[in-house]
Amino acid sequence: MKEVKIWNYIIKWGIAQNPDLSSNPEDWSNENFLTLKSTLKNWLPLIRYFQMSGDDIYDHIQPYKKIIEKTLWKDLVKRHMTSNRPISSVVLSPRVILTHELPHRSTELFSNVINEEHAAEIALWIFR
Repeated sequence: MKEVKIWNYIIKWGIAQNPDLSSNPEDWSNENFLTLKSTLKNWLPLIRYFQMSGDDIYDHIQPYKKIIEKTLWKDLVKRHMTSNRPISSVVLSPRVILTHELPHRSTELFSNVINEEHAAEIALWIFR
């Protein structure tokens, strides 16, 4: 799963935990942002912010930048504006994206005596 999707799910969960928060962060007060930040305090450090694109940061992170530590926000902006400058924030390693591949199917002959249809018929006899 992409980091921006994880971020969006965490934000939705945090808002759902606080029914007094509207879904539009532009309508929030500083107190609303502090409420969401305290709700998500255990989850925010687990996001791999530096694996997100600049567009994702602008579209999805920036509206909630008040819940992110100031140094982390500065480092995110710095990384995307000048990628060769050092940053002080912890950069988590990328998540491993697993792709499930089915094992290669052998095309060798099933048997010299019977074919696969015969084996299926015998299996039906056994299961009856």
